Amino acid sequence: MNKAIPPISFLLRHLFASLVSIVWPPIAIVIAYVVLLLVAIVTHSDMGGPVALPFWAFAVLLTSAIATVTLLFPATSLAELITHRMGKSRHLVQIPLSTLILALLIMLLSAVVALVKKAQNDTYDWFAVAAIAFLVLTIPLGVYWWTMKIAQTTVFMILTFAARIFRSRTDNTVSY
Repeated sequence: MNKAIPPISFLLRHLFASLVSIVWPPIAIVIAYVVLLLVAIVTHSDMGGPVALPFWAFAVLLTSAIATVTLLFPATSLAELITHRMGKSRHLVQIPLSTLILALLIMLLSAVVALVKKAQNDTYDWFAVAAIAFLVLTIPLGVYWWTMKIAQTTVFMILTFAARIFRSRTDNTVSY
């Protein structure tokens, strides 16, 4: 049973962090839209078209899902696997390491896109796009990492509590 807990914990915490990183951005878009709608009503401004909210919510949902699956999950997972045997200091190393892995993944992805588009003369432009993407994705990476660590702590606390209850029940049994 003990060998099954780390993979289950890994899956649960990354599933939770992925859900948060995919669902939170569309929620933020809805909140921003409602605030802007209220501002437009108060200032008697144009309220925009009826498809703005569904379009932006779907676009942000799709973008956050792609970024989570292709960049955030691999960066944090690789950092976690690389630092697995480092002891308690691994948590401090995982943050900069996952950031470095994210930068490498973005550079690799931008190089692949540049090769597919055969944009040999636009190397500087592709590097600039990759740098901007990296800067934009550092905040979601931090949110993903901290959400994963909060989920990890929660799972650990639940398992520890369950183990204590199980131990107390088995220790208090009376044998004849």
